[in-house]
Amino acid sequence: MARGTASIAAGENKATVANPGPAVFRYALAAGSLLYFLVVIIGEWRSGLAYAWVPGPILYFTQVAGLFTESKKADMEFRVLGWSCRDGLFREMDVDAHFPIQAGNKENRFQRAVYFYHANGKVMGHLDRFLIRAHNARVAALEAAGKEPDVGLIGGVRIVSAMTPIPRPEEGAQRYARRPLSDYPAAAVKTLYESSENAIWKRCRERE
Repeated sequence: MARGTASIAAGENKATVANPGPAVFRYALAAGSLLYFLVVIIGEWRSGLAYAWVPGPILYFTQVAGLFTESKKADMEFRVLGWSCRDGLFREMDVDAHFPIQAGNKENRFQRAVYFYHANGKVMGHLDRFLIRAHNARVAALEAAGKEPDVGLIGGVRIVSAMTPIPRPEEGAQRYARRPLSDYPAAAVKTLYESSENAIWKRCRERE
């Protein structure tokens, strides 16, 4: 008989591996593990259900399934049009000056904010007011310096997404360059947010 077997038989080694914590803790750990995997499955099967019922900070750590199930077909970026109180129409604006962190590329704060919160009315409302306030302050500074701004005072904004098809590998790719919205087909531009008519009218009246 091997020595280890003989020792156990003789009662020389009576030590056992203890379970981690009391029984309540172990049951809670097992239940938490099952709940985690359930949220992972629901998030992949019915993502809308997960977004509706699971708090965001918890949902973030469960989004591990199906991250890249298919290739991306188009590239998306966000643009701003301001309602010109003088001209009475929406005109495209460059808002990079108001978001200096990583300005000039698609990772700047404006692009990220709209990407994650375009469906959140409260956040978009704050962004609306910030854009108007920042733009009109810049217009006032330019006019005080005797310079003519591209877009004058605004009373509202329209935030849109612009889609650019991603070419196939054999077609080659070009370095990103900002294009005016007029270069995009109408079907590639979608309105995500727009100031209310009443708010636009009120702001423009205040600036007369």
